[in-house]
Amino acid sequence: MKRVNKFDIPDSPEKGDFTAASSNTTVPFSQQLALGFATQTNAVKELVAISQPSSVRNIQHLQNYVYDDRAGRGSWVYHLEAGVNFRKLSAEFPNLADQHLITPLAASKGWKPWEDHSADHGTEQIFHGTCAAGKAVRQQYGVAKNAKLVVVAFANEGDDMISGFEEIYKDLKAHPERQKHSVVTMSMVSGRYDPRKDYSRFRQVLYRIMAMDVPIVVGAGNRGDDPNRRRIDNIPPIFAVQDRGFPLIVVGSVEKDGQRSVWSQLGENTNAVGQEITCLEDDPSQPTTEIRGTSFTTPQVAGQIANWLAMDKVPFDITSPYLVGNVRDYLESDAAGWVRSGDSRVLWNGVTEADNPQVPVKRCWGLVRDGDTCMYLERDLLASLIKDKFCDEAVGKGASYGADKDECVRWLMELTDGCDTTPDGNPANYKGGGVAKFDDVQYYIDPQGYRTPARLGLQGQCGLKYKAFLTSYWVWGHGWASDDWGDLLLDRLNSNGVGVTGWKFDYGDEEDGREWSAWFNAVLGAESRVEGAIRQAGGPADINCDGSGR
Repeated sequence: MKRVNKFDIPDSPEKGDFTAASSNTTVPFSQQLALGFATQTNAVKELVAISQPSSVRNIQHLQNYVYDDRAGRGSWVYHLEAGVNFRKLSAEFPNLADQHLITPLAASKGWKPWEDHSADHGTEQIFHGTCAAGKAVRQQYGVAKNAKLVVVAFANEGDDMISGFEEIYKDLKAHPERQKHSVVTMSMVSGRYDPRKDYSRFRQVLYRIMAMDVPIVVGAGNRGDDPNRRRIDNIPPIFAVQDRGFPLIVVGSVEKDGQRSVWSQLGENTNAVGQEITCLEDDPSQPTTEIRGTSFTTPQVAGQIANWLAMDKVPFDITSPYLVGNVRDYLESDAAGWVRSGDSRVLWNGVTEADNPQVPVKRCWGLVRDGDTCMYLERDLLASLIKDKFCDEAVGKGASYGADKDECVRWLMELTDGCDTTPDGNPANYKGGGVAKFDDVQYYIDPQGYRTPARLGLQGQCGLKYKAFLTSYWVWGHGWASDDWGDLLLDRLNSNGVGVTGWKFDYGDEEDGREWSAWFNAVLGAESRVEGAIRQAGGPADINCDGSGR
């Protein structure tokens, strides 16, 4: 033992202290949960990827982040960097420790834990610390939404990073109830490893934190696209590479499809999505996107560890002093990750497709194509064709794709009601169709006829001319009774006792919006019955038959 910064540390940690064989078996995910699942809909893809089941190979088929609804409640996340902008973003950081930590050097500069001094660390992103902490615990973009955040601020000078870890050690020692319930995350490195330097102080403080059953998560580094730096060479992650018995958890980066990020350095224990990351920096209404780095995969893994530590049945052995080594081993197992593409294992929280069902990859055509060509169908007509005709016929004929009627209706109605949802310029709720791919099946809705602009909505007119013993009518329409050569309108007229004779129907677009016209004779005094038949056939509610007709 020797005295460093007022606490005792061993001269050299004993190898194997954290990695002894465990008698505890992995607890199935379904048995870990006491409170069930929570779902964040339309989540950013880096969160979606964490709950991507291995049965759904394409992440584009998923939209939600599904997680244990404790979401880290009862766990602590120590985030070591240059401060976090949590006061300005208070709605996103509601779960905070009563007291945060700051090194004496950072305090002497007047820094506060709620200020992000990442620019003073020399990072390109001036709110780097805020973004990174947010991936661990933030409400909208974080993994462990109920874990408590402890901000640890250090100045990027000399050995102050080590001083930051020493502050964490002292705080954990002062709060023994947090041991086994905390995780440390750091999205910075302390330069490249130099074999001429003495790193014993750094290694020893990390050892002491891990000896209190608190995992430490660090990034693999972003210099992998340099052919001379393909493998991890930074401090502190290289400590874990050099010594398997020193179980820092090192996190790399993959693209959304699971392919390794070309710049992510090799030698990691697991990966998370680190490309095109979304976070909030300073303005609560303006998320930052398109950022990248293992700086942002590291806190995702730390957040998931916080979630696991909060479960009734933690899925790995938490017996002292093996917790840290066991969580590292668990992250490397099939229970906590799977290879999506290439050879990179990606973090997975154990959620299955039953709780995070896939959705089709969908493309909506829109109501206007090629700038000025209008093609669409009436919504109710389309829904009726799908439910009452097409899907019955497709399934009845034994379509080769093997979908049943429910699946057929489900995805075609998604293309119906999931497209063209904005009422602006579409008062009659017309539908332009699209294409959806689900597994190996593609569903199409592809209107073929050219239409007048959808902004004209539902239109119609009824004119008449009185003759000696009957009345001649002329009716035209747009957006109703348009698919059956007038059969529906004729049926409603006859049902209303109009006494139709001389029926004629024809299609043809005109500048006033008409898409079809009908001519017929009816008994005298049938105006109100003709108007009622028009409304019953889907025409405008305010239709009136008057004028001289033609």
